[in-house]
Amino acid sequence: MSLLLAAIGLLGLAVGSFLNVVIARVPGCRHPISGRYPMIALVTAILFVAVTAELAADHQLALAPALLYFTALGVALAVIDLAVHRLPNALVLPSYPVLTGLLVLGAILDHDPALLVRAAIGAAALGGAYFAIALAWPGGMGFGDVKFAGLVGAVLGALSYRVLLVGAGSAFLLGAAVGLVLLAARRGSRRTAVPFGPFMVAGSLVALFLGAPLADTYVRLALRA
Repeated sequence: MSLLLAAIGLLGLAVGSFLNVVIARVPGCRHPISGRYPMIALVTAILFVAVTAELAADHQLALAPALLYFTALGVALAVIDLAVHRLPNALVLPSYPVLTGLLVLGAILDHDPALLVRAAIGAAALGGAYFAIALAWPGGMGFGDVKFAGLVGAVLGALSYRVLLVGAGSAFLLGAAVGLVLLAARRGSRRTAVPFGPFMVAGSLVALFLGAPLADTYVRLALRA
């Protein structure tokens, strides 16, 4: 396992370096070489190792290709969304067939066809929920978020419904927490546009690492409410 994680870490550094090239091609994201470039490579490598270790601990290594692709995509989208408040179709839409193929591979390797059912339900549920929010709250939720939500739902649903629940809830809780901090620090107002993509990515990672205990907590809070 140590050799595998070391190899995954090196892969993460390589992928992170490539992500810098992808991000720089997005209008508004091109910058001179700075500390951002090695930071993206390092963060990607750390996340690759952490995600792989967590999947191994949960006996879900068959999903590693899909989760590592999603992690790399999430890093790129989070950086881009923070910079230009946009989740480019050029990255999000092609990821649907790519992730579908990787999830099918995971289902085959794990001998678990139900994985694909969970993924489909997760994509439809989270994508539908975000679409409803975007219609009900114009300007508050972008359709880039809606498109990305389908990918998030598919990946989290493939892991488990509990992980899906935690990922969906954590994104909004993290977004609300940051919004309150900005208000308290007088760095924004209720009308300040805050990119939501990074919270979707962060919520997904929280769900991967803390899905089971947080799912129980969310259910208890919902029952009390």
